[in-house]
Formats: sequence, C-alpha cells, structure tokens
Amino acid sequence: MKAIALLALLACRLTCQASDTQAQILATDAQYRDAVLRGDAAKLAIIFADDILIVHSDGGTDTKANFLDSISSGRLKMMSYDRSDVQVRTYGSTALLFSRTAKTFVYRGNPAKAKDTSIVTFSKVRRQWKIVAMQNTPLSE
Repeated sequence: MKAIALLALLACRLTCQASDTQAQILATDAQYRDAVLRGDAAKLAIIFADDILIVHSDGGTDTKANFLDSISSGRLKMMSYDRSDVQVRTYGSTALLFSRTAKTFVYRGNPAKAKDTSIVTFSKVRRQWKIVAMQNTPLSE
C-alpha cells in the first residue's frame, strides 16, 4: 500500500513539474512575442541565449547581435505574431515549442506576411529559460 501511495505521489509530482515547465515555456514565448511586437531589443537580449541561432523562412540564418540590431534600428518591425497548434515537449533542461505561426511585418520598408511551421528550442540556464535556437519553415498555401 505504501508503494502504491509513493508511486502515485511521484507521478503527481512529475506531472506537476511538467505542467510548471510547460507554463514557464509558454510564458517565455509570450514575453518573446510581446518584445518583438514592441521592438524591445533589451528584453529580447535577456530572453535570447548569447549564441542563439535563428533560421528564417527563406533559409537565411541570424545571430543575436544582428537580430537585435534589426529590431532596435527599426529595420524589422513586427506588426502581428500569432501562434496556433502549439505543442511543448520537455527533455530535462531542454524544451521544444512546435507551432504554426502567422506574422505580418515590415522589413527594410517592405511589408510582408509569413505563415510558417516553427520550432523554438529553449534551454534552462541558471533557473531561467532562454531561447537557444529558432527555425521557421514556410507553409505552402
């Protein structure tokens, strides 16, 4: 009987930890999207790992410094950024967020829209989740 109670307690604890982790990932992602929409490069600098790798829909890659410069200079202005079909999977101190995204933005003065499948990789660094990689794959219309 004690063994069953201990197993039930352990299962509950693991489930609660998974729920907390998922909530933390979703909150960090919401902070990321809010910072991008507001053009808040300082907030993005906190959310991004120093060695983040960003793979854009066109296959081009970006660094933290270049992306933050694009935001702070106004070269990139996000107008909307919506996620759907969100799934979060955790593997210890690593988590993956899978989603479909719909974005409208202005890049170098040119308005654009993108619909992608997106994978965002998070890593827990000193008790804080950081975005370490992002990849966007265009959805065919």
